[in-house]
Amino acid sequence: FVSGTCTPAEAASLSVTLARCAKANNIGETQFQGVEAEAGVRLPGNISLEAGYLYLSATDEQTGAFLFQRPRNSAKGKLVWDSPLGISLTTRVRYQGPFGLSDFRRGSPPSINNKIDEDEKTDSSTEIDVRLAKVIGKATFYAGVDNVTDEERKVVDPTGAIIFDRSAFPRTWYGGVQIIF
Repeated sequence: FVSGTCTPAEAASLSVTLARCAKANNIGETQFQGVEAEAGVRLPGNISLEAGYLYLSATDEQTGAFLFQRPRNSAKGKLVWDSPLGISLTTRVRYQGPFGLSDFRRGSPPSINNKIDEDEKTDSSTEIDVRLAKVIGKATFYAGVDNVTDEERKVVDPTGAIIFDRSAFPRTWYGGVQIIF
């Protein structure tokens, strides 16, 4: 998407500022390639550990430019402890590297340079989730919190307008029961 490329009428019809209005920029052919690795191990004391990493190269085949909204580096980890009392505690950590959000060069007319400039990148983010579960018969009772640290991720364009606000996904508490018939 190319931010700021809408007409004032298009932005008004969507109830957004002109700076936040974006149109898709179609790309003819793309190439995605990368390396992904995952590993897991069962440790003494009813503990299991899993980890994974992804390196991604996503490019526009015509220009060779790296694609927007595709982080090069992502990683995840999960630690699970199954207590002798039948309670399971799970902790997940997810990392996503910085990525180019959109091509928001402006001017009259807007200039689209089809490359990721430093001020178009999001920051990297790390989110931690925790879940507690107890199985009783055919029911699993659980509670947890996603994004424990309330990690935020924002991108501000050269005019000072917020273009991307990851704080729309704040710390979230949840609970429930899963019953298997």
